Formats: sequence, structure tokens, C-alpha cells
Amino acid sequence: MVNAGFGLVPAGIPGTPVPFSLHIPNKDINQLTTLVKHSVIPEPSFYNTHNFTDGAEYAFGASREWFAHAANVWTNDFDWRTHEKYWNTFPQFTINVTAPSDGQVFNLHFAGLFSSKSDAIPIILSHGWPSSWLDFIPIFELLAEKYTPETLPYHVITPSIPDYGLSTRSGLTETELDFAKAGEALNELMKALGFDAYIAQGGDVGSGITAAIATHDECKAVHFNNFLLTASERAVVADLPVTPEEEQSLALAASYLYSGTGYMLEQGTKPSTISLVLMSNPLAMLGWIGAMYAEGTNTPLNVILQQVSWYWYTKSFGRSMWAYRNGWEALLRDVKDRIPSPLAITNKPIGYSSFPAEVLTVAKSWLEHWFPENLVFFRAHDKAWKARWLKERDGRAITRPADDFDHQQETLFRNETLRRHDGLSKAKSSLLIQIRTGAIGLRDFLFTRGVPEVLTPACECGEGRETAEHLVVWCLAPPLTRRWERTGIRTRRDFYSVLHGINPTTARLARRVLDWLMDSGKLPMYNLARRLELEAAA
Repeated sequence: MVNAGFGLVPAGIPGTPVPFSLHIPNKDINQLTTLVKHSVIPEPSFYNTHNFTDGAEYAFGASREWFAHAANVWTNDFDWRTHEKYWNTFPQFTINVTAPSDGQVFNLHFAGLFSSKSDAIPIILSHGWPSSWLDFIPIFELLAEKYTPETLPYHVITPSIPDYGLSTRSGLTETELDFAKAGEALNELMKALGFDAYIAQGGDVGSGITAAIATHDECKAVHFNNFLLTASERAVVADLPVTPEEEQSLALAASYLYSGTGYMLEQGTKPSTISLVLMSNPLAMLGWIGAMYAEGTNTPLNVILQQVSWYWYTKSFGRSMWAYRNGWEALLRDVKDRIPSPLAITNKPIGYSSFPAEVLTVAKSWLEHWFPENLVFFRAHDKAWKARWLKERDGRAITRPADDFDHQQETLFRNETLRRHDGLSKAKSSLLIQIRTGAIGLRDFLFTRGVPEVLTPACECGEGRETAEHLVVWCLAPPLTRRWERTGIRTRRDFYSVLHGINPTTARLARRVLDWLMDSGKLPMYNLARRLELEAAA
């Protein structure tokens, strides 16, 4: 339980934040479930059954297999109320602020951890699309665990950025929002909370908003984790030296700009059409948003469902399109007259954190070129993954299995889920999670820690990616050739039935499968994690 003291706003502030508790009506939850259950999974096609090309997953978008699996989990396993209850343990508020430029009133939703220290530093964190303030829950968890309200060195404010989630405004249907106005609204939010000097951080859409916030005097410093750059801005620094790690990340960025920005064009040029389609059915929204998460971030399915549910329940997808109406030309047409540029920030300290899988990353040499006087912080998070792995608590995968949607509170685990992990080592439990989630759990673990070995290679048999399912059910390469057929595992359904089973017979067979996979020498990401576990135990 989060210390209630974190929700005590500073005394004597100009604004009037109203405590807020999230509660989606039962009728909305029932409606989502009904719509998903009665939606049609499209017939197989070449594209929806071939979701990888040359080892690159999701080259054609969401696969039919992933789509059907996600829909099934959404209606049968996902528990919105559990997540809602947990999120409500963190202080949330709504507040009205008025934009001085035109008098428009913004009703902003935000979460915050407030400090009672007189010298605490205010920080505002702006999320992107298709994410939300929920992105920052892990930061809240870390801070609430490490500090008390009396020792917290920061005030941390995480708004639903304007027109996203529960943040709305007057004149919503009359005027289109832009980055400058969104930045103005969030600056007024910080002023209303009594912060006349603060730091702003942003990434993705939040990067453009943070650049807009930086134009206000109250913002004293900024931090980014990516930049929205035009082709001409990139061309100026293209010949500057980069590290091998940066070269790899920049290659990923180039690939993304070439083949991963189709959604920007649709949302930027036809926001009404895509909004009407996706807001008419939650499964349509899942296919559009979910594939972007699965492709770009390796996000666990339960987190994807949280974010898609958030957009559905808050009815905010259509409102959120303003960022792409303003920003798509910057990336796709080299036009940047509707989006503030971070490169214009020359009179304030600037910091940057680089992550190896960030698709809009920049190199340190580029930053030094752009900000020769005011770049005060740079950190590349490309070597911290091993330390993070070694710090993982032994047995965490057994006591807090990541494929249980009630993962935030151990007491809420279903006994059925726990029994599947009884007696398994951390390594085997992790592999079981990897298989059951329909994604690769360890891939996500390693990916979020910046491990370079995150791609799933094509299998040597030439018939698919080297996943656990492929090796057990489909692989034709000796000596793996469908050796499990004699145990009754002949199809994908058989495979997952065994891994989902809890009776003694299927549990024993599941352990045999896990042992065999561990000994096969395949699944390089899993083997990497296993090797690190053994190193930690030595």
C-alpha cells in the first residue's frame, strides 16, 4: 500500500486539485467483453499468417494467431478491476487550468507523488502514444519503495497529456489542439500546483510537448529519451562519429522510419476515418494498437491489454489524434512548422537518456553538436542489463509469475497459476512463462534491460522462427524432428494444452518438455538468461 502522505499536495498552492479514484462503470466493462466475444476473427490470408520476414517479426502487422490469442485472453483472463484497484493506490487528481493565450479551459487528470521536503524538485513526465500515464507506474513503485514522503527528493507529476485519457478541454469539437497549446496547459498545471520552477521530461509525443513546455520560463531544465527529427535535421549530423552500439540503434531507427510509420500517415491524414473505425469495436483497436506494442517494444500481453482498455474506456482514441495531425509531416515530409523542435532549446540545461531499442534515438555526438553549451547529462543504458539481471530476486518467477494478470499483489494469484510453477527452478519457471504468454517473456525481460541479443532468429529448418512452439511442434530439422508426436503433442492446441494443464500427468509432461528445451541448445535468449542465472549462483 502506497503511503498516503504521497498524496498530500503542498499547502497554499494557487490551484485546486480534486482527488480522483478511477472506476469504469460495469456496463462499459460488460460491453467490451460482449463486443470482443461477438467479433469475428478474420479468415486466414497470406499476410495474417506470415507475421515475419527474414527474421523480423510483425513485418505485415498483427498476425491472426496473435490477434485470436489476445482476444481470448482479453475476455477470459484479463481482470480490469484488479488493475484499476492497484492503480488507485497511487494518488490521482483532476484540476482545471486556463490557457492564458486564448482562455481555453483544460480539465487535466494526473497522478502525483508529493514530497514534504521544502527543497524537493518538481518533475513533470509526459507520455506518448499509444501509451498513457500508466507507463510511469513502475517509477512510482520504485520511488514509493525507496522513499517516504519526508525523504522523497522530488515532486513527480505524471499527467494524462491534453486530450488523452481522462484529460479533456472546453471547445474540444471546435478547435484542434497542437503541441504549443498542450505545453501551455501542462505549464499551467505545474503553476497551479505551486511549482514556479520545475524540470520536464518527455518521449515520443511527450518529446514534442516537452519541447513546447521548455518555451515557458517556469521550466528550468529538460530531459528527453528520444527526438522527433526531420530528415534534414538528421542529414546535418549524419557524418559525425557514433559508437558501435549507437550504430546498431540508428540502424533500427532507419528501419522503423522506412517500414514502421504507416500508422502515422493514416492518423496524420485521415484521423477521423481511423478513429471511427477503431472506436466502433475494441478488437479493432486491439489490432491497431496492440501490434505496435508487440512489434516495437516486446511489451507483455497483459500490459498491452491495460493500455488498449484504457483508450477504449476513456473514449480518447479520437481525441489523441491531434499529435499526428501536427507531427506526421515532420517525420514523413521533412516539414516541421507544427511541432516544437528540441533543437531550439539553447538556453536551458538539457539531458538525454539513450536506450538501444529506441526507434527515434540520437547519438551522443549529435547532441554535443546541437547543444555544445547546455548538454549537462547523457547516459547510454546499454550495459546495465546484466547488473539488473543479477539483482533479480531468486525465485521471483515462481512466486510472482509474469503470466498471471494479478501480478501486482502476490495474495491475488490464482492457485491454478501457482500450481503450474510448483517445484520449478527460476529458469524453468521463466521458460514456462515465456511459452504460456504467447510472446517470449524473457525476451521482454532482456529487451527492457537493453540486452542486444533480443531478436528471435529464423530456425535452421527454414520453416519458421526459433520459438518453443516451433521446436516442439513444427521443426523438421534433425534431431528435433517432431519427437514429441508420440507423447500426443501433434498440434499447437496440444502443445498449449500441456503447458496450461495442472493435473499430474500433463504437469509431468510439461516438465519433460521444459527439460528438453533447456537441453536443446536452442532459444538463444533463454540460454543467455540461463547462463546469467548460473553465473549469479556460482
